[in-house]
Amino acid sequence: MRQILFVILLSLALTSCREKTGKKFFTYDEITHYAIDFDGYKLQVLNEQQRLPALDSLKLSVIIGYVPKDNNDLYFIDKLEELGYTKKPVAKSEFKAIDNIFSEKKVKENITTACIPIYRDILLFKMQNKVIGTAKICFECRQHHITGTIANTNNFGQDGDYEKLQRILHK
Repeated sequence: MRQILFVILLSLALTSCREKTGKKFFTYDEITHYAIDFDGYKLQVLNEQQRLPALDSLKLSVIIGYVPKDNNDLYFIDKLEELGYTKKPVAKSEFKAIDNIFSEKKVKENITTACIPIYRDILLFKMQNKVIGTAKICFECRQHHITGTIANTNNFGQDGDYEKLQRILHK
């Protein structure tokens, strides 16, 4: 009897300590995708310049830096097209697939890379025309910079999610 009670209590303890899965990063009604065709050589030339014009400095911060830092740091959005990004809406028919990608999950093996990301793709998640979250994506390095969520984004992109997202955005 004690053994059965011990097994029941142990299983309850293990399931209550288990990390929650499935929590969506964002609740939104619109997604805007910005993309730029920017090669590493241009980036190197830009990065080596001592004095950059304000627009080039912003471009560098967006493409390889941590802009935006948070959802209060959205000044760059109005400049994205001027920086060379093209803008297109993401079809609502893709939202379910995007929700599956942008949600907490457990993975069997977490793969990381050591390259410097070049964020050629940016997603703006909006609710009632207000930006509630951003995701900068480097498909080559499989790295991301996500703001505006309290969800755990550590496993983002694992288990083939970068490939799925790339197919959705670059049809």
